[in-house]
Amino acid sequence: MTHKLISMALISLAAMAGVLLFSATVSADDGTYGVFYYNKDTGAYGYSYNYENKDDAETRAYEECSSFGGGCRHIVTFQGCGAFAEWRSEEDEYVFGYGYDYDTLKGALDRAMEECMERNDGYKCGVIMYACNE
Repeated sequence: MTHKLISMALISLAAMAGVLLFSATVSADDGTYGVFYYNKDTGAYGYSYNYENKDDAETRAYEECSSFGGGCRHIVTFQGCGAFAEWRSEEDEYVFGYGYDYDTLKGALDRAMEECMERNDGYKCGVIMYACNE
């Protein structure tokens, strides 16, 4: 009888662990979105986060960016955390990098900076936007 109870308890624990693992996986893709828009010529930007609908997230970010002069281009739509970095030379050379869909802000920031610096021979880039969806 004791072995049967232990077996049932172990099965229950395994089932609970499976449910917890499945829940964690689902919550990582919980349907909240963020978006970055940017105008490299004027420096205007707009962003959104924690939107349940991609279209609403894009509309919010675009409208914010456009309110600073327009000419905005979509950079990225993301879940989790996202970041956008750029570098400009005195001659107006321009490079950028972004990280998106990261579990942590640090991961997104590190990726954005790394990608940007890879494109400009290691010169330090500046972070323009970052956000995390809950």
